Amino acid sequence: MDQELKQYLETNFARMDARFEQIDGRFEQIDGRFEQIDGRFEQIDGRFERIDERFAEVDRRAEALEERLIGRIEKVETSLLGAFYGWARPMEIRVNGMTSTVMGFDERLALAEQRISEGA
Repeated sequence: MDQELKQYLETNFARMDARFEQIDGRFEQIDGRFEQIDGRFEQIDGRFERIDERFAEVDRRAEALEERLIGRIEKVETSLLGAFYGWARPMEIRVNGMTSTVMGFDERLALAEQRISEGA
């Protein structure tokens, strides 16, 4: 191999080595950026986990509130039914008494109509 060719090849290989070193440096920068991005994704994942925990806590509180509300509604229903029953029982007695009185008047009216019809 002659000296010129050897010099030419060494020069080109040196340039190629320098270029590869630049490319390697850029790849290292890109790798560094990907590591930063990975770190950010880990932070975001941590935030999502905390948000999920908060939603779970909200769900637990909502369920507890619903149970308390159902208990109060049942208590109010029971109180209302008891109050209506307490009011309805005396009214039922009064109505039954009125029915007896009206039936007595109906019987007396029927007897009076019968006497009038027989006397006429």
